[in-house]
Amino acid sequence: PQDGRKWLEIVKIAARKDIRGRGVGRAVLEMLIEQARDVGADAIWLETNSDLKAATRLYEKCGFVHLKEGELWPTPYARCNLQMVLEL
Repeated sequence: PQDGRKWLEIVKIAARKDIRGRGVGRAVLEMLIEQARDVGADAIWLETNSDLKAATRLYEKCGFVHLKEGELWPTPYARCNLQMVLEL
């Protein structure tokens, strides 16, 4: 959004099925959050799908909150139905 803040977007995080549940996704997400802070970002935005329950729980545990009706942004991602933001 053009609101004067410095936004970053996380576009895609995935782990191979054989290594899921070992903390790899969390480590990558925490590294991305730290890098966002390092470059002076104000917030991080991501989109996901409600069917991806484990991913959504991970984002929530790392502090991302769901945008509510009226806060949602236009999206180019047809399969995404959840938008989340982490304020830094």
